[in-house]
Amino acid sequence: MVRVRPEAFDKTVGAEFRARHAELVAYFNDTVDHLIANAMKSDGEDENIETVPIGW
Repeated sequence: MVRVRPEAFDKTVGAEFRARHAELVAYFNDTVDHLIANAMKSDGEDENIETVPIGW
């Protein structure tokens, strides 16, 4: 365990954590958008959703 002032910790480790967290959030958002678009055969816009009548 290391003792460090909160300001120093936030400046180094905290800043790195926030940067990596933002990258992960962007990656997950892109992945979810890709999966939804792939599953729906659409880009997510209502006008572009492929609709297939049920029972036809």
